[in-house]
Amino acid sequence: MPESIMPTKIICGYKDDISIASGRLTDKQTPIVKIVRARVRSLSGGATYIALGDEEEQPYRLTAVGSERDIDWIDDLSKVIVSTDTGTGCLEWLGG
Repeated sequence: MPESIMPTKIICGYKDDISIASGRLTDKQTPIVKIVRARVRSLSGGATYIALGDEEEQPYRLTAVGSERDIDWIDDLSKVIVSTDTGTGCLEWLGG
């Protein structure tokens, strides 16, 4: 039975001022070994969600403060694109 690959370092951080103008979750190349969990810290100015996805589409919606989504569907956190419908939001992440 093959051994499970374990992360060698913790990936953590946050992005604030997420707006309707989509942008990368992080500009720094950040390979994901296992999983990273993203959680909404805040929604303000009328924002009702933070959208997550890749450059082609952002199909995942986090709709309330405290909402979480596992990011295990892409190999690098810097490839994740985020945006809001209006206003601004803040997203934090933790994983490896």
